[in-house]
Amino acid sequence: MTSEKEYYIYEDRGNVYEFAHKMIDAGADVLLGHGPHATRAVEVYKNRFITYSMGDFCTYSNISVVGLCGIAPLFQIYTNDKGEFQKAQIITTSQQKFQPPRYD
Repeated sequence: MTSEKEYYIYEDRGNVYEFAHKMIDAGADVLLGHGPHATRAVEVYKNRFITYSMGDFCTYSNISVVGLCGIAPLFQIYTNDKGEFQKAQIITTSQQKFQPPRYD
C-alpha cells in the first residue's frame, strides 16, 4: 500500500491515507477501515488510531482465505477521555474455507 491514489481495474479508489487523515482532522477519534479483502497497516496520527483495513472476518462464498487473505485482526483499543490513543492489543485470527474464524 502506498500513500498515493489507488486504482483497481481502472477505477480511482482515492488515497486512503489522505481520507483517513481528513476524518481524524474532522474530529474522529478512531478509524477502522476495511474493503480490500486484506489486512493493511495501522497508524497513530495526531494521537488517534487508524487501521487502514481489517481484512476479511468470517468470510464465505468465493472470497479467498488462503495465506495472508485468511488472517484478520481483532483490535482492543484504549483511549483517554479526550479520545487520544493510549494503547492497543492486536489479536490475530485465521480462517479456512467454510470454517468460522479461530484465534491464530
